[in-house]
Parts: sequence; structure tokens; C-alpha cells
Amino acid sequence: SSDLCVRSKLKKFYWPIPYDKVIDKYWNVVDRMKKVVVINGNHNPRGGKNELYSKRIEVMNELSKHKFVDLYGKGWDKFWSKESRCLNYWLNIIMISSIYKGSCISKFDTFSKYSYCLCFENMKMSGYITEKIFDCFYSGVIPIYYGAPDVTNYIPKDAFIDYREFEDDIDMHHYLSSLSSDRKSTRLNSS
Repeated sequence: SSDLCVRSKLKKFYWPIPYDKVIDKYWNVVDRMKKVVVINGNHNPRGGKNELYSKRIEVMNELSKHKFVDLYGKGWDKFWSKESRCLNYWLNIIMISSIYKGSCISKFDTFSKYSYCLCFENMKMSGYITEKIFDCFYSGVIPIYYGAPDVTNYIPKDAFIDYREFEDDIDMHHYLSSLSSDRKSTRLNSS
């Protein structure tokens, strides 16, 4: 974000993506939980109006009320670490503890067990698209994306669910709960 870096010093970098097609072993899994998975480490956001760590926790909080989300990653159970000094972490510690499933050995294997993935970048910035959305594509989980405002310049709009299109998190939950298998298939085949 502009308050964390000098934009004029940024240079375009294309993050290398290790695969050029889906990973059949994970993509072909059809018996998936109709839930959202989140795989992210616990980090203390450095602040700034464009950070999305706090938004990620906010959305997980709403989805947890419906038992519609599972959280994986490192550091969420380290209560006294520097990563856990974030106020948003402590305000939501009970919720986080209730949905936290521990670290995962294989991101792709974990993704293959779920229908959706909360795929939020760490910050909003044009052109900033990391491996998060591509990992979803490889494993056949539908990404709910939030991050680069210009994401559709790089990735087809039908390939993911754009978090920005929802009125609020309740609206998103209703949409995901009612998404038919045909519409899921259409999104997956677009990626």
C-alpha cells in the first residue's frame, strides 16, 4: 500500500507459477465439504488502509457463526507470539480457536476437501496477485478473491467469486449456500 512503500520504486515482477495445468489428483475430487477453507499463517499486520489481514479475520468471524469455515495455517495457536499482538486477533480469539484445524501438510490436499477458499491477498494493490488464487485453480476449489482491484485484467471474471460483489458477509454466505453444482462446475471450468 502507498503508506508502506514508495510506489515509484516498485518494479513489475511476475511471480513464477510452478504448474501449467490442474493437478488431476486434487482437481478430480468430487466429494467436497460445502464449506470455505482458509489457509493462511497468522501475521501481525503492519497497518495501512489497504491491508487485508483484518478483513480476512472479519469474514471468518461471520462464516464461523454458520459453521461454514475451517482455518489452517501456522501461528494461530501461538497466543503469546509477536504475530498475535494484533488487536483483531485478540478480539476474535474464541472464534479463531473454534475454527482452527492446525497446520496442513499439503495445501492442495486440504483444498481438495472443500468447495470454496477464502482467497484474500495480504493487501489491496493493483497488479498484486500472488500464488493464492492459482493454488485454488490447481486443486479445484473455487476461490473467493479479494485483493488486486485489477484482477480481471489478468484472470477471467468467471474463474473466481469476486468478494467485492457482495453487499456484506451475510450476503456472501447466502450466495455460497445456494450455489448449484452446475454453477460451481461453470466456475471451475473457467479457471
